Amino acid sequence: MNLKEQDKFIKSIETLFNQKCDYIFHDMAEDWLHIDVLYLGPTEEFPFNKLITMGESDFKMPKKNYLGIKRNEYMIFYDKNIDVLKNKDDFEFFMNALFLPGICVRDQNEFIEPYHEVTSDFENSNMVSSLLIFPQVMKKTSEIVIKLGTFKKCMCLQVMPINQVESEYGDQYGRDKLVRDFLYKGKTLRDSVYLAEKYRNTIVPEELKK
Repeated sequence: MNLKEQDKFIKSIETLFNQKCDYIFHDMAEDWLHIDVLYLGPTEEFPFNKLITMGESDFKMPKKNYLGIKRNEYMIFYDKNIDVLKNKDDFEFFMNALFLPGICVRDQNEFIEPYHEVTSDFENSNMVSSLLIFPQVMKKTSEIVIKLGTFKKCMCLQVMPINQVESEYGDQYGRDKLVRDFLYKGKTLRDSVYLAEKYRNTIVPEELKK
């Protein structure tokens, strides 16, 4: 992204979450792309930590999604009490999960959209892959589409690390059903914010196996 695009992106994210960006981790990618990560802390409206890539959208995917967009950025949410600057393992886990989809896109020239699952070998965690979804915190899909220029738009997708049980459930019954049965737990999607975790034990009730 050039400076003008970065400014537009940051302002759009700040508007989405109704808060200022607290910190920017600069040039976090290990390949040719310059990718920064925005950090937004917990607020009363959105009481959790947020990490959001800025620069993944410089890579154009091989085809357009259903909204006609070929560029993605990614966001991950985690518990307000976790300080990634004080814990190296936490920092590496959330950053690795956040960058995993983009690495897949670039290395394999892959097309990624909601409900796409990308496998990985996370260290110090029982998570086995990252699942992409629409961020539940947004009221409507149009809010996660950011216009960077006259002919350049990107879609922001939420990254959800999932464990082996959840991955197999998604393979068997569909990833949309996985999200509904295990991750959207509030009365509304906005009340059902999925916070990424390093460890989670999942037991599938018998009634869900039908």
